Amino acid sequence: MSGLLQKGKELRNQTPPEYRQRPARQATRRRPDTLRPPTPGRKRSPLPLIAALVASAVLLSLAAFMVSGVYDDVVEGGRNSAGADVATLEERVKETNVTESVESPVAAMLETLTIEQKIGQRFITWVDGTTVTGETERMIRDGYVGGVILYPWNIEGSDQVRTLIDDLQAAAALNDPPIDLLVSVDREGGRVSAVRLDDTIRLPAAHYWGQHDDEEFVSAAAYLVSRELRSLGFNMNFAPVLDLYAEPDATIIGDRSFGADPETVGRYGIQYVESAERAGVIPVVKHFPGHGMTTVDSHGALPVVDKSADTLRNGALKPFISAIEHGTPAIMTAHILFTALDAEYPATLSEAILKDLLRDELGFDGVVVSDGMSMRALAAHFSVRESIKRMFHAEVDIMLAHNEYDVLELIDIALDLYREGEISREQIERGARRVLELKHDRDLLSG
Repeated sequence: MSGLLQKGKELRNQTPPEYRQRPARQATRRRPDTLRPPTPGRKRSPLPLIAALVASAVLLSLAAFMVSGVYDDVVEGGRNSAGADVATLEERVKETNVTESVESPVAAMLETLTIEQKIGQRFITWVDGTTVTGETERMIRDGYVGGVILYPWNIEGSDQVRTLIDDLQAAAALNDPPIDLLVSVDREGGRVSAVRLDDTIRLPAAHYWGQHDDEEFVSAAAYLVSRELRSLGFNMNFAPVLDLYAEPDATIIGDRSFGADPETVGRYGIQYVESAERAGVIPVVKHFPGHGMTTVDSHGALPVVDKSADTLRNGALKPFISAIEHGTPAIMTAHILFTALDAEYPATLSEAILKDLLRDELGFDGVVVSDGMSMRALAAHFSVRESIKRMFHAEVDIMLAHNEYDVLELIDIALDLYREGEISREQIERGARRVLELKHDRDLLSG
């Protein structure tokens, strides 16, 4: 591992060809410049400027007169059409705002998509085999899914996985309209890594990265992992783990965590997110609001955490807050019941945790991804229909059909929920918009 840090530093200073800087989420759209500098050596007549000033003065006077007239009519209880004039003006403003919003690629795409397609974009699903089959093509075509996740059984070699991903994207390019897939993978390091090829880097679990007590090491390691994933065709990685190593249990989080100190884990998480972004891979921090306080594996049962809200805020939540403040684009949820936050629903299905806490209190407006839907923490306690309904209400943007379930059936269930009025068009479109914004930021919207 002695050469890893130096190699990472060298690569981090290079800008890979696939990388595209993600614009700030809150940045306003710049208006194109309409004025050109005067041609050198050429005098411009002052007449156009004088004419423009006179015209502006006339328009300002007319506007003042109109505003004054409306004000006087309202105050004096004059002609009844004043209210109608104001209403008409408001409608024109609304129409202008709608027109401007539709001009953005994301808004334009939303206008184009059917309700079924908007639902499909909100699912990431598994695929069968190491090549694109007719069934996979049908799933991409009929389901219009937002992405796929690849597992070890999909990955036999570097060239094979590149071809597989190329063929998956080619199938998505045949859709109308074409939108690229999010091609995701679990590659944390250590025991959780779907990519285990002879010609790829094998790094230990995050806990051993943290033992170097060096943010540069974490940054370099994260860049190497992400850059290699990008070279294989992946554009999303379900990492880093920002859970705390609070309960030493190697069967669950254990060494998947950077450590037990919230501030340290938060700093390492920021380094990981920034390096992954530089390498052109979307990082998904997990498992919000924290999986490190339980020794129960949510793959097999529903963990329950009875810690107070203050304890959570002073511990498990801190690394996620740091990641949010530094612009993490995506967060994965935990299938855990936090009784102090929501005594009825686990985090993945909880409006109190995902809407009230994550969205409203912590201000996260990125993409929320569920952990696997077929994990027993959900499947043993809630029907598939109830889980999908609750996730739409809780503003989970991407539902991870990670195995077992047929994603076309899941999309049909969501469509039935919409037709029966149990989820709204607004709830469907809000999540679809976030997914499309993420794709647009990464040049995945054009197909």
